[in-house]
Amino acid sequence: MDSIEALQLIALKNIEKPDVEAQLRRIKRFFSTTFHTPLADVENLDLDFVLMHYFEHVYAQLKPEDFGKLRNNLLYKTEIEEINEEDDAWAQQEMDMLLEEEKKLKEKKLTKEEVKVIDEKFPEIKMDFK
Repeated sequence: MDSIEALQLIALKNIEKPDVEAQLRRIKRFFSTTFHTPLADVENLDLDFVLMHYFEHVYAQLKPEDFGKLRNNLLYKTEIEEINEEDDAWAQQEMDMLLEEEKKLKEKKLTKEEVKVIDEKFPEIKMDFK
C-alpha cells in the first residue's frame, strides 16, 4: 500500500467515524468556503473565532423546533453537569468527614470505663415477642 492509498483509507475512516481533528478540519473547510478565506489563513485564526461562526451559521439554519430542542438539550446538559459537580463535592466532603471520624476512632483507644459509660447510655433493649 502506498502513501496515497493509506491517506485515502484514513480519509474514509474520518468520514465514517470522525475524530476531533477530522471534525475541526471539516469546520475549517466550511469556514474557508463560506467566508472565502484561504484554508491556510483559516489555520492561523483563533479556533474559538472559527467555531463561533460555524455554530452560529449551523444554528441559524435549523427549523424552530429543532433549534428549541438543541437549546433545551444544551441548557439541560449544563444544568445536569452543575448538579453533578455539586453532588460530587458534597459526597467528597461527606467522605472526608467519615474518614476523619474513622481515623480519630482508630487513634483513640477506649478504656473500660469509657466503654461502660457508652453501654449505660445505650442499654440493651429486650423485646418479648409472644
